[in-house]
Amino acid sequence: MKHKPFHRWPIGATLLVLTAAWLSLALAIPIQTGHFYRIWTSSRRHTVHPAQFFRLDPFRDGSSEYRGPTKGTIDWKYCARSTIFSSPVVSKSGIIAVGSQDDRLHAVDSSGTLLWTFHANDDIDSSPCLDDQGNLYVGSDDDHVYSLTSKGTLRWKFKTGGDIRCGPVIDSRGHVLVVSFDGFLYALTRDGNLLWKTSVGRRLYSSPTLDRNGNIYIPGQGTTFLSISPAGTVRWTLDVGSPIHYSTAAMAPWGTLYVGTDRGTLVALSPSGKKQWVLRLKRGVRASPAITPSGIIVVGDTGDRIYGLSRSGKILWTVQTGDDIRSSPVVDSTGRIYVGSEDDYIYGITAQGTVFMKVSIGDDVDSSPVIGPGGVLYVGADTGCLYAIR
Repeated sequence: MKHKPFHRWPIGATLLVLTAAWLSLALAIPIQTGHFYRIWTSSRRHTVHPAQFFRLDPFRDGSSEYRGPTKGTIDWKYCARSTIFSSPVVSKSGIIAVGSQDDRLHAVDSSGTLLWTFHANDDIDSSPCLDDQGNLYVGSDDDHVYSLTSKGTLRWKFKTGGDIRCGPVIDSRGHVLVVSFDGFLYALTRDGNLLWKTSVGRRLYSSPTLDRNGNIYIPGQGTTFLSISPAGTVRWTLDVGSPIHYSTAAMAPWGTLYVGTDRGTLVALSPSGKKQWVLRLKRGVRASPAITPSGIIVVGDTGDRIYGLSRSGKILWTVQTGDDIRSSPVVDSTGRIYVGSEDDYIYGITAQGTVFMKVSIGDDVDSSPVIGPGGVLYVGADTGCLYAIR
C-alpha cells in the first residue's frame, strides 16, 4: 500500500469518546467516560477532569480501567475509505470513534454500525479529544483544528500554519492545547480563540503531556525536550541527546516522564527537567510508552521488539515481532499489554513478557489499540478498517 509523505509514522493518533448527547440519541441513557475522570489539583481544591485523549488521559500513560480480551477473535470490522492510523477511543457505553485518511472522522456503535461522519479537507491522522461538555476537538492535514458537537456538527475551526498530527489535550481550565507542523504549540479557548502560542519543534507527531498542575511536556527543536507553564512560558529545556518527533511522553504515577527518541533511546526524566537515565534500544522509537499497574514501562521500537522495563531502566523482558512497532501499547487493568506491529498482527502480552494472543489483521497495524466495555479491543489498520477483537 502506498502512503503519502510523512503519513507512515504518525503518533499512533487516536480518537474520541462520545458523550451523553450521543448516547441519548441511541439508547436514551448518558455516556460516561469511566476512569478518565481523573482528579486534578487546582487552586487548593480537587476538580474532576472528564475528558479523553490520545493515550487515554492527560498523563498519556496508556493505562485502561478495563480487562482486555484473551481469545483473539475478530467480532466485526468497520471499513473507511482509506488507511486508519488513528487510534480509536471507546466510550463506557461502547461508542467508538476513529479518524481516517479518507479525510473523515467516523463514529460507530458497539456493533460497528456507522452513526455519523465529519468531512475535513484532508487526512485525519490526529486523535480527537472530548471536553467535559461533550464537544470534540481534532486536527487535520488541512492545517485546521476543528471543534464538533457530540452529533458531529461543526462548532468552529482554527487555522494553524501546518498539518496537525498530534492528539489535542484539554487542561483543567478547558483550554485546548494542540501542536502543528508549523512548529508551534497553540492554546485555544473552548470557543476557538487563540490564548497564546509557543515555539516548540517542527513536524511533531508527539502530543502534549500534562501533569496535575497543568504544566505541559513536549519535544522541542533538535534534541531538546521542554516544559511549558499553563500560561505558555517555557519552564525549562533539556537536551536528551536525540530528536523526538513521534513518541509522546508518558507520566508515571510516581511522577517520572518516559519518552522514546528517533535514534533509539528511552529517556527517563523528572518533572523538574533532570535526566534520570537513558537506555539504548535496538532502533528508533516511534511509539509512546505505557505504564502497567505494577510499574513496568512498556515500549516498542523499529527494531521489531517490545520491551518491558523496570523503573530504573533495566530490561526485564523482550518480545520479538516480525516487523517494526509504531503502535503504542495499551495496558488493561490486570497488566496485560496489547500492541500492534507492522507484521500485520495484534499481540497480547502478559506483564511477565509472555505472548498469550496473536491476531492476524492482514496489513500494518500502526494504530494504537484501546479497550472498551466487555473486554473488547478496538484497533485500526492500513486495511482502512476498524476491528473489534474479543
